[in-house]
Amino acid sequence: MLGIFLRNEIFLLLILEIAENGSMFHLKNRSILFFSTFILSVCLMIVHLVVKHSKGQDTIVVGAKNCTEQQILSEIMAQMLETHSGFKVRRKFNLDSTYICFHALLSGDIDLYSEYTGTALVGILKKDPQLSNVFEVVKEEFETRYNLVWLSSFGFNNTYALVMNRARAEALGITKISDLEGNPCKIAFDLEFSARAERLLLEKTYSLDFSHAMLMNHALLYLSLKNKSNELVNSYSTDGAIFSDHLLLLEDDKNALPAYLAAPLVRKSALQKFPQMEIILSKLSQQISNQEMQMMNYQVEIKGKSVHNVAKNFLLRKNLVDF
Repeated sequence: MLGIFLRNEIFLLLILEIAENGSMFHLKNRSILFFSTFILSVCLMIVHLVVKHSKGQDTIVVGAKNCTEQQILSEIMAQMLETHSGFKVRRKFNLDSTYICFHALLSGDIDLYSEYTGTALVGILKKDPQLSNVFEVVKEEFETRYNLVWLSSFGFNNTYALVMNRARAEALGITKISDLEGNPCKIAFDLEFSARAERLLLEKTYSLDFSHAMLMNHALLYLSLKNKSNELVNSYSTDGAIFSDHLLLLEDDKNALPAYLAAPLVRKSALQKFPQMEIILSKLSQQISNQEMQMMNYQVEIKGKSVHNVAKNFLLRKNLVDF
């Protein structure tokens, strides 16, 4: 803004110099000219502010929790919107938790992020995790209570899971959770899973006792399988580590665990402002399988590829963008 004003001041001085040297203007005329140019400077600054503000209004803010999968999904959405909408997209990644993302959405600090139906049902709505029509319940209640809209699911289900070393599971004849009955294992859980309703659901549904499970940091669970200090750990069904050959995700053959379908969660006011957003993001509906999400997490966490490039390559494979 100061630059605009200074440029106009220079313009004014040049005009005044011409006027003085050419004896074309009297003092009164010079005063009028100075005042007119000053008014012009103010007008230009106002125009600059209006243009800058209007550009900000055309910016879509995409949030993400502080985990690999969330960042990949948000980067996929951001690149889709950048390519197809013509609007600027600003990224607010690494938000610390579900609640920070959720409240950032409610306050308007972000316009959308990806969320899981199970997290919404149990963590936010505080409802029974065994409801059968989870997506319909969270979709209706979020719009009614919070003016937030669930768009179509990406297609994968990142639910809680139990994982074993593949060789050990094969030696014990274990492929599904019901096979654990009568097969005592050395178990380790992280603190979060140990305290969640999902653990109790597994114990009740499969008549299992997890009271002797060792508690440890989630990042150490897979390492404990590798060094054989544990035989069974909790996991997420799309963890990148599961993409490797030496791990086996046990089938939840009695469907005890609620679905954690991932989908874009968007402020209704943002959809009203950018109606094409829903059309663009609907192209991602059912495009990501569990194995594809595992693979993308694996590429970032194990292979060290960037979130941006993994998202870009996914969109190119699916012919969803043309960079």
